[in-house]
Amino acid sequence: MIILAILALIHFQFGFLVLTQISILILTVILSNSLLGLNPYEKWLHIIKIISIILILYYSTKFKISTAIMLPLSISRISFLNDLDIHIIADFESQKIEYFRKFTIEETSDFLNKLEDDESYILELEFIPNIALWDLDSPAMLLSKPFLINRNSSATTITKFILERLDFMVDYYYLDDTIIQKESNCAVSLTYCKLLSHL
Repeated sequence: MIILAILALIHFQFGFLVLTQISILILTVILSNSLLGLNPYEKWLHIIKIISIILILYYSTKFKISTAIMLPLSISRISFLNDLDIHIIADFESQKIEYFRKFTIEETSDFLNKLEDDESYILELEFIPNIALWDLDSPAMLLSKPFLINRNSSATTITKFILERLDFMVDYYYLDDTIIQKESNCAVSLTYCKLLSHL
C-alpha cells in the first residue's frame, strides 16, 4: 500500500513519464533481486540491480520524493531496527515462526516467498541446538538484533548473515563447531511479525 501511495503521488506531482521511469526501475530491482535468489553468482544481475538502485536514489534526491522507501530491504546489508531513525509499531497479532534447517539460499527464498506483497516485517533469529527436543518454552540463543525484511529482500544477504552469526556464536561462546553442522539436528527459528506502521 505504501508503494502504491508513493507512485500515485509521483504521478500527481511529476506526471506519467517520471512515474513510468521509476516504475520500470523498481520492477527491474525486484526482478533482478528475485533472479539473484536463484542465481546468486550472476555478476550481470548484480550490476543491473546496483545501477537501478542508484537511479532510484537519484530520483529521490532530484524530485525530493521518498522513492527509496520502495527499495527492497536487506538488499546488500541487514537493516537493523535500532539503526532506523523512525518510530516502529509492530503488529504482534500477525506473529509467526519458521524454522531453518539447511541454511541455504533456496530455503531463505522459500521463506521470503511466503511473505505478503507490500508488507514489511520485523524478524528475530534464535539458535536451537536440537530441534527434536525443543518446544516454545525451551531456552534458545538469540543470534542478532531484530531487523527488517520484506518479500523482495535478498535471500543471499540474509542467508550469508545467518551463517555469519552462527559462526560468531560458536567463536564467542567457545562452542564446538559440530553444534551447527547439519548432522547435529540444529535449527534457527525465525520469529516475524508485520510492521504495522512507522512514523
